[in-house]
Amino acid sequence: LFRLHRGSIDLVLVDFILPRLQGDMCAERIRELDGGVPIVIQSGYSMNSRIQELLEQRGVRFLAKPFGNDVLLSQL
Repeated sequence: LFRLHRGSIDLVLVDFILPRLQGDMCAERIRELDGGVPIVIQSGYSMNSRIQELLEQRGVRFLAKPFGNDVLLSQL
């Protein structure tokens, strides 16, 4: 979906736990297509070393659930 609509996407919000592809792998694939789009991984679990690596090397942000609209908007 990102590949088809990337010109109209301002922010990618992806859960860390997904049915077919984990959020960190999804973020890496999106980053390969567009290095500038903001990506936020959300999770109800605490940050692990894989997410920490994405934060440091790929500019991916992390939000711990639950969070409010104001916190989400601050990521834009």
